[in-house]
Amino acid sequence: VERRNIKGLNKIGLAVPNLNLSMRTDGYPNVTIRGLGAYGMTQGVGFYLDDVQLFSDASSRFGDIERIEVLKGPQGVLYGGSNIGGAVKYVSKAPSTEAMSGRLKVLAGEQGIWDIEGDINIPLSDKWALRAFAFTREDDGFMTNPGSLSPVFGVDYNQPEDVGAVEQAGGRILLHGELSETLSVTASMRYNEYDGPVNNWAREMGTPQNMQYPFILDTDMNPTHKRETLGGRLEINASFNNFDVKSITSYTETDSDRYTDVDLTQLFVVNTFRPQRFEVITQEIRFSSTHDGPLNWVGGIYFMDLQERMNSFQDLGWLLLGADDPSVHFENPFEIRQENKSNLAAFGNATYETGAWELGLGLRIDRWESEEENFNAEFQGDNHSASKDDVEVLPKLSVTRHLNENAIAYLTVSK
Repeated sequence: VERRNIKGLNKIGLAVPNLNLSMRTDGYPNVTIRGLGAYGMTQGVGFYLDDVQLFSDASSRFGDIERIEVLKGPQGVLYGGSNIGGAVKYVSKAPSTEAMSGRLKVLAGEQGIWDIEGDINIPLSDKWALRAFAFTREDDGFMTNPGSLSPVFGVDYNQPEDVGAVEQAGGRILLHGELSETLSVTASMRYNEYDGPVNNWAREMGTPQNMQYPFILDTDMNPTHKRETLGGRLEINASFNNFDVKSITSYTETDSDRYTDVDLTQLFVVNTFRPQRFEVITQEIRFSSTHDGPLNWVGGIYFMDLQERMNSFQDLGWLLLGADDPSVHFENPFEIRQENKSNLAAFGNATYETGAWELGLGLRIDRWESEEENFNAEFQGDNHSASKDDVEVLPKLSVTRHLNENAIAYLTVSK
């Protein structure tokens, strides 16, 4: 991770075969594993930080990572029915009681790039330790807005020159300790903020064989995205004779505001403002075997409650309204909705090894419910609502043959 300077989603996609991964300009990932996956908010491939699924800020920068795991699907048992393509999981470095240590890294470059990150590990006692990570990044980007005057009224909208300028900052703090020989606790808080471009596409007016990506975006409003995420996790681990029990509780809230110049001109035609709010609570209790025999198993229950709010509008300018005054505009409600999703599941997976063969069986019983209400601000009483729920039974079968130390052949069937 450090050698390849992996700090975000794009470089993970370049490092792993059969994983196509990129960050959309609206901040959400496009991802497929072996051709299975999804784009934007629909997660056919799940993203996780320390066993907590990331529903709203998978493109955030996490840092101080022990490793990155890529689980190639089909997957439908341990990581949920919506992760059919597989999962990408960040595992952060755990606090250590051995010694105090720290690291500071500074990167500077053209385009006004300043990237500073650091972490520190602090032993508090022989059983408790604290670890913290923080970063900040500034980048002027490569696209500029020349700030041309409006061709009709000659209005100067005074937009910043650097269209692609990005400012990011964030951090994470972890506390880990042992309450007894068989009971340990890990608590963490994280914060990320992003202020940068969104959907800053530019139209190419050239002809085939002679097209170049424009570095100039001459608009009356720079497209921007401001996002803040606050998250917390409480993990409790208990060890028994032949199995472990793990409880993972998480809470995440994200505020995301996106401004887009839809017409991409200096004429004030139409802009959009899309404020989005996420609030997610998850709870998982997991049982797993710890003995050294040929049979190993894991099972548990999972609960998730997600609430999303959107209160967006179109800002219609003077040109669309046919006005003679460049200051005339009208805010038209565009997408006003509220969505609640819940998920309750029981899952289990067992593997049995005999010689060079390994057999795996898994099952997830998944009850999900989705409710959405769309509000019509223009006509009271004309709101629309819908809900749907179902119970899915999701089996999985896998057969693996170890050919030698470096190769396996396997078959996986999963619903």
